[in-house]
Amino acid sequence: MLRDLPGAVRAKPIWALGIAIAIGCSLPGALSASDKVIDEAFFARLDKAVVVADKPVLLECRSVLQKQLSGKPNDAPSMWRYALAYTDWRLDQMRLKDSKEHDGGYLKEAETNLHTVVAAEPSNAEARALLGGVFGEEIGASASLGMTLGPKSQECLDRASKDAPSNPRVVLQMAVSEVFTPKAYGGSMAKAEKDLRRAWALFEKEPADKAWPNWGRLDTLAWLGQVLQAQGDLQGARQAYNQSLALQPDFKWVTETLLPALDRKSPKKP
Repeated sequence: MLRDLPGAVRAKPIWALGIAIAIGCSLPGALSASDKVIDEAFFARLDKAVVVADKPVLLECRSVLQKQLSGKPNDAPSMWRYALAYTDWRLDQMRLKDSKEHDGGYLKEAETNLHTVVAAEPSNAEARALLGGVFGEEIGASASLGMTLGPKSQECLDRASKDAPSNPRVVLQMAVSEVFTPKAYGGSMAKAEKDLRRAWALFEKEPADKAWPNWGRLDTLAWLGQVLQAQGDLQGARQAYNQSLALQPDFKWVTETLLPALDRKSPKKP
């Protein structure tokens, strides 16, 4: 799952983000009827693995995507490259929680595939925004990269927001950036809360059965809970977390990390 912020939200530069990146416009390169391996059932399994933090299944999905891409090195659908980058990004987030796991090359592979997509499709807001998140993860692993990758990450996020301003996942991405951006550079919890609520309103207008990529609802509620908690609204935070569990009762980021952190902050009942 995404990196959590137990207790007070820690201020970091915008490029230090590892957040749920916005997806909103359709990715070119739709799967044909002959591409039976990577279909909606595959994406449903991928998303479920993210929700329950099932690393073996994510690794299996990664292997399937790598195999399919190796068979079509020059004409693979953009969707496949994006999906592999997304899977790598999620796997690296899990790796950061496990101090014993070495770098699996996830982010470099993600970066390579996303560069390929945006080079061919400059207006692809989905791939560009995810690339910004990948840069953020790379900086999180090595702060010395901030001077070079930080501006690149910010540029990706700004361009994605310009190209898809009403995309709920783009709004989500920008909202979380406001969580980590220092106040002197435009970040604030109040701004983040406003944009997270806007993202949720946009998600409510989007069909729940929209074709993949269609994730972001759970991330929005998880981040909203953290922002409310950071502002002292513990009841509001709990409501946001419980709302996410109403959608997915086995959302491990909430059940195993965020709710326990909130419980530790909440006043003990007599």
